[in-house]
Amino acid sequence: GEGEEAISLEITTDGLYVLMLEVEDEFCGFSRQYFDTIEVFLPLEMDWQLDFFQESLCSELEFTGLSQVSNSTWVHWSDNIGGSSDEESFLAIYPQGTYEITLSAFSEPCNTTSQLTQSIVVGVDNDLMPILEFPNVFTPGHDEVNDRFRMMNEVESLGELDHFSITVLNRWGTILWTSDQVGFGWDGTAQGEAVSEGTYFYLVEYGYSCLPTEKFSKQGSFTLLR
Repeated sequence: GEGEEAISLEITTDGLYVLMLEVEDEFCGFSRQYFDTIEVFLPLEMDWQLDFFQESLCSELEFTGLSQVSNSTWVHWSDNIGGSSDEESFLAIYPQGTYEITLSAFSEPCNTTSQLTQSIVVGVDNDLMPILEFPNVFTPGHDEVNDRFRMMNEVESLGELDHFSITVLNRWGTILWTSDQVGFGWDGTAQGEAVSEGTYFYLVEYGYSCLPTEKFSKQGSFTLLR
């Protein structure tokens, strides 16, 4: 600054800076310059980006952390089960449980350390509960098109099924067919004989390994056409 008794400077980067003060004596016609140096170490600035991904109802949680730290010498990730990383990012897979994630940063030469800590709970994500879907019409025959009454979901999409059973009944409640095989279907017969066209009913009972005390069921009706 020129002509100012005091000035302020905004410094955004660590480093060694040279300061110069020039004093002019207009009466005597000369000027003098004064020099000094100052070394600047900016404070730590910390932030992070945390991402979580769970593929299915009972699956493990995939955790990704990305550090956003400035003015640091090094960063270090750690959790409460022994996982760690000195990289900018941190990837971990967690089963069900409670975990504590910590990001530490260190800055020299002021020996400044800062930390961020986040607790995460990995559990059952009910939003990922599969919805079982069944057709409302099926046409048993020999054209290999809609020949069996079966669940429309892909088996892989159902997650960790621990128990499964499906039962088909007629309108009088007589059991015509039952199976514990996921994805297997009814061919429209009972005791080796083809049943007549009409309305039939199904009952499905199932459970998941991550919900051992809970059982689920689904029931509905469908039409058999020949």
